[in-house]
Amino acid sequence: MSSAQENTASSTWLEGFQQAAPSQRHTLLLEQLQAEQTVLDAEALGYAVASVNQMLAHHNLYAEMKVITNLLKQRYPEQYQTILPAVLMLEFDEALADRAPERLSALLEQFFNYAEPIPEALWLTLIDRMSYHQYGDQAANLARQLLDRLEEADRNDEDPFQNRLRETLLLDGIQTCWRNPDDAAIQSAYDDLIVSLGFDQDPEIREIVYQQRDADMATQLNVVLEKFSKRATYSAIHNGQMAFGRWMLDQHGLNLYTSAEIMSHAVMLWRQNPAREDAGLDLKTLVKLDSDQLDAYFEAYTQESGSPDELLTLCWGLPLVYDWLYELGHVPAEARSELKHWLEPHQQQVVEELAQALWSYDFVHLWPRPSQVTGAEFEAESRQFAATRNQSEPLSDDPADSALFDEDEDMLNEDMLGFMMQQLSQLGPEEQEQLLGMMANEFGEDAADEMAALISDPSQVITEFGELIKKQPPSH
Repeated sequence: MSSAQENTASSTWLEGFQQAAPSQRHTLLLEQLQAEQTVLDAEALGYAVASVNQMLAHHNLYAEMKVITNLLKQRYPEQYQTILPAVLMLEFDEALADRAPERLSALLEQFFNYAEPIPEALWLTLIDRMSYHQYGDQAANLARQLLDRLEEADRNDEDPFQNRLRETLLLDGIQTCWRNPDDAAIQSAYDDLIVSLGFDQDPEIREIVYQQRDADMATQLNVVLEKFSKRATYSAIHNGQMAFGRWMLDQHGLNLYTSAEIMSHAVMLWRQNPAREDAGLDLKTLVKLDSDQLDAYFEAYTQESGSPDELLTLCWGLPLVYDWLYELGHVPAEARSELKHWLEPHQQQVVEELAQALWSYDFVHLWPRPSQVTGAEFEAESRQFAATRNQSEPLSDDPADSALFDEDEDMLNEDMLGFMMQQLSQLGPEEQEQLLGMMANEFGEDAADEMAALISDPSQVITEFGELIKKQPPSH
């Protein structure tokens, strides 16, 4: 068969595959993998495998996934390598669910040994998952390994991925100091950590990282109010994280990384408080929520294609923040009950969308139980999450269901940018400039300039800015 004929055969098969129902896609792929010689070129085969495996994983059809994996490994080793990260990720989630940390190191080593660069987002997911499952030491160790493996020429203080790794190590260092306040060697090790992360180069940054370690809860909360009064609301997140995180560590043993992620959602919600710019703003006013505020934040986050991990952190973590505020006397008892009621439909939406994948998100039941949830409710929900690991359902025979697994990347970009547009329109000039700089790194200078011009009219983002983004793919 000539090259042109091979391309035609592959294209024809792919057209039929794209029009097929999930169950038919599975059958079509198996036929090609078991045939004496596939008609598919490498790109078409890779697309088909990714599509079918995503469907099988969503329905917990792991045995069927392993059949595809083994066929690829035996007959198409190059293609097998392309799906290896997904295979390892499933095994990683299984190790976490089994509470088997001894398996994590070997899996991480396989990630490191993978022939192609692992996407930065996947590394961060691994750090998140270990932290949320309370394997914070392993998460910090991974962050250190990733930083240490960077070539000197690749080190960049402005790189978002590297900054996330540094933040992980900083939080681990602060937590270690809190746990060992009288250990001079550990306090000295924090000094070394600050130097190794480059936080000692700027006097202002150096002051901040020591303030985060040393200031007590009341001081941190006063700084939160001060920053809100100055419209420096993004930097207020860090002080809120330290105040809440120290309480969660002392009272419940929850690691600082997890509580920091939870608290970031709370502060971002408070940014939507209409009274946030009042000169005499107090904490009781700032932290007051209403259902519309919460609904808008959740909807914006889902439109931004927030990851399931982030949505779980928001919906299951926020009640812990309000338990803390209640203990401090900043919210009344009824506010916690209202929050539980307002969150229930959002939690239900997350549960329904994750379906059989819920088992890999049972980490929320390793966290403290919110006061408004009874012990029986908490245990029943944990059993519900865990039970999905052994639940599966057949692939659909409806061709329309295949579209659920064919993401439109341009639409995802537009949703994300719409959310960012709304956020930008609420910021002060300095914060707008900072966020626009981050967007320039991600989407290019032209895109950031266009975004700046549209801030006054966020509704234009889809009609005008979407086309520009399609021409300006992310720089990485």
